[in-house]
Amino acid sequence: MILITYLPASRLSDLTDYFKANIELLRPRKAVVYVDNIVDCGLLKPPIEADYVCVNYGNRGETWLDILSNAYVGDVVVDSDVVLDRSFPEVYGKAMGMGAKMIGIADVSGRPGPRDVVVDGVPYTKVLVNARGQSPVFFGPKQAVIINHVPIRDYIDELRDVLSDVPRAVRNCIADETILGLYALMIGQLRTPWFPAAYNAGSSSDVCGRRLRAYAYYALFKSLIRHGIYVAGLSAWLHAMRYRLSWLL
Repeated sequence: MILITYLPASRLSDLTDYFKANIELLRPRKAVVYVDNIVDCGLLKPPIEADYVCVNYGNRGETWLDILSNAYVGDVVVDSDVVLDRSFPEVYGKAMGMGAKMIGIADVSGRPGPRDVVVDGVPYTKVLVNARGQSPVFFGPKQAVIINHVPIRDYIDELRDVLSDVPRAVRNCIADETILGLYALMIGQLRTPWFPAAYNAGSSSDVCGRRLRAYAYYALFKSLIRHGIYVAGLSAWLHAMRYRLSWLL
């Protein structure tokens, strides 16, 4: 197993505050840290021992695509401000025996919601929901993600091309759950199983605002159309129009 996390250079303290505890729990073969908003890893002062990969995307979606490009079966990707529960090793064993290609990890207090179905006691989030008021594509809980397949580079590269057509200034307004959800749909995963086995120790804030976020999603779905990427059940044209209206009105 390789344990992976990702964070902007301004949050390196997360590594000592949270990620170090995950390394001690899992004792992985290797720990890898993707650091965004930095060009040269030589400028880093690493707070913990790990392999560091420096990127300069300014958004989590493209960073996630880099992670998938280099991931192997059995790898675990955990948010930088998340501490895995002591039950995670047991959950990991169960997850690796499942047919799902990617398994999500939620907060220990996580409970199934309207988007979820429960199969044999395990919640599954519907990745695609064509309903007003809901994000059409949502991977599911992802405080950590267990990779249970060999990632498909062709699909990853297609999503890179799609994101490259979204203005760089608003790419960070697109949730990484959306990018992961698109990838999941492309590899045939319609539902994401998840287990409550983590603690989210950090906090998040919306720096984009409703209209800016709507514009980013309009640009994303328009780019899917432009690149001719068809995802079964997803009307990119319909969602592009809906987000365009939300942006303009």
